[in-house]
Amino acid sequence: IAILLGLSTAEMAAGAKTIYWGRTKKTVVLDPGHGGTDSGARSPDGTLEKRVALDLTRLIAAELAGQFRVELIRTDDYRLEIERRTDMANNLKADAFISVHAGGSFSPVPGGIIVFYYKEAASEHRPFPDRTPDTPGSWDRIQLKHVRTSHLLARYLKDRLDSVQPSEVLDAPALVLQGADMPAVLIEVGYLSNPEEARDLRDSRHLEDIARAVSGGIKAFFEDLRKEK
Repeated sequence: IAILLGLSTAEMAAGAKTIYWGRTKKTVVLDPGHGGTDSGARSPDGTLEKRVALDLTRLIAAELAGQFRVELIRTDDYRLEIERRTDMANNLKADAFISVHAGGSFSPVPGGIIVFYYKEAASEHRPFPDRTPDTPGSWDRIQLKHVRTSHLLARYLKDRLDSVQPSEVLDAPALVLQGADMPAVLIEVGYLSNPEEARDLRDSRHLEDIARAVSGGIKAFFEDLRKEK
């Protein structure tokens, strides 16, 4: 179901440097939240989170095309279970996974932009009494080994997103992240329940600004990792 964006859009970033480690172009998997019968949050005027997420993800993909191998978890309006999303990212051997959402609340207060990385819920923390050094980890906890790099990715994204509007980094036991076997974050780009933020999320120029910021954060993250090698 994923789509590979080919080099036909590379001209959008003329002169940009392709990100390689060895001979392999790095793979970024983008996950537009919700879809199909799962609309996600809804603004008072009917703007749907699933639509905002897909529109924004397409813009991010266009910004990254040519420098990365870019895959979209969904390319149209259909529903996918949460576990299926991370399964697809793992099967694609992604080097980074970014899930895109817009929030909502029963209150019209603004939410701002939040970048989440995974933190295990207290009730999920449990020992493995029968574990040996050769025992494989549980897939539903595999993200724990990537927490440091996921946090680093979140920080780079925040640094770029601050140029659009103030943002923050938080940890949370997000289900869509916990099974991801690569650096993974969830970006919430505003609250549709807030009239001003909902208006911004209908503005193509605002979405383009967010897309450029996200792509810039992803590029900076990979450049940093490459320097560590």
